[in-house]
Amino acid sequence: MTPPIDAHVRLDTHPTHPSAVTAVLTGSQARITLIALEAADWAVLAANVLVLARIDHEEPYWAQDAAKHLTVGAITVEITPRLQEAIDEEWNWANYPMPWYTRSEIREVSNEAQKIHDDIRHGQLLIHAQALLAFEKVHAAEMRPGPAPMTDTERAAVEARAVFDLTAAKPEPSSPEPETVPVYLADAGDHDALLDAFLDAHGDWERWRTWSDETTYAIHESQTLRIERVHETSAHETSWTIAAYETPVSDRMWVLTATGAIPAPVLEELLNHLADGEGWDTVIGAPADEKMVTAATQPLSEAGWKHTVDGRRIRWTSPAGDAGIQFDAFTTQHPSQNLATWTVWAGADPDRPAWTLTASAHTPSSLLADLSENLVHGTGTRSAQAGGRELRKKCAVTSPTAQTVMGSLAVSRRH
Repeated sequence: MTPPIDAHVRLDTHPTHPSAVTAVLTGSQARITLIALEAADWAVLAANVLVLARIDHEEPYWAQDAAKHLTVGAITVEITPRLQEAIDEEWNWANYPMPWYTRSEIREVSNEAQKIHDDIRHGQLLIHAQALLAFEKVHAAEMRPGPAPMTDTERAAVEARAVFDLTAAKPEPSSPEPETVPVYLADAGDHDALLDAFLDAHGDWERWRTWSDETTYAIHESQTLRIERVHETSAHETSWTIAAYETPVSDRMWVLTATGAIPAPVLEELLNHLADGEGWDTVIGAPADEKMVTAATQPLSEAGWKHTVDGRRIRWTSPAGDAGIQFDAFTTQHPSQNLATWTVWAGADPDRPAWTLTASAHTPSSLLADLSENLVHGTGTRSAQAGGRELRKKCAVTSPTAQTVMGSLAVSRRH
């Protein structure tokens, strides 16, 4: 009987690249695992540290495939909960050019493209002279000497294969207890986790993804309400866009946007309001009149927020001056353009806010009133981000030789 191999692999999501996967090896026979993963196109970052970065964004799938082959070879594999979440995630490609393909068939096609990319990257792609001549006949005007410029996806994969600081993934010292603050001053929290929880709780919404991991879409089954979540944005860039449509193919009725630093409890309340389904069918011709503005801001007035008028703009400011809502009457004259009629902000300086939320003229007054109510009475927590220890999922099986492990893993990756 072949004795177990003294090697342990910890598979985790990459600390900065959305879909890449890292492998940290330990044990006296870790070298065996390193050779096996290298044969499957995992890149070595440092001593016993590897990364799998692909242009087809299928790293979690191939990481799971690697884990299966390694465990069959008597190597202990640990998959972190967040990587397991990525492995289990169900999603569809938005606007896929061959929509009749199944998920597994799409993966086969993308893997063939990945192999061509890898051959180019390693200088192993063989192109026959006849093929070059045929290509030149069709594309002679666009042909240039030298390598083609990298796409954003290729550049991201290169960056993921760069050396990173492993200590960033280690738990940090515990921080002070979080303080309770008005909801508009709360921490942004984990927006992706909020979206995941929202979709898990509401089966009438479906997740869609584009060819890039940068954006996720959530679309209601009616096809008339859609959420766009851009993942890698700064605190002051638009990270969320919510839009309602009269029909699945019509123009937008209204649109709402929020920057990346919007507090988690504000975002959560907004998503909950969308789940209630109230106010989607706002009549396009209905003007944002005085009655609508009063209804949307009544919670602010009742709470004593300062009310000022500056030309076309009306503003309500919190007693502490650290948050406000502004209504721009001018934009209601051009409702079809979906201009920012409402602006919500928080921070010490309204001209340089910590976060902002904007909404167009036909955004339902019920949604705006709910938002106002939350700003006045809601609370949240604010604290330094504290690292936490993850629960671990382990799988270990004793079986064939190390040579079998390396061979089967490489064959699985290539075919």
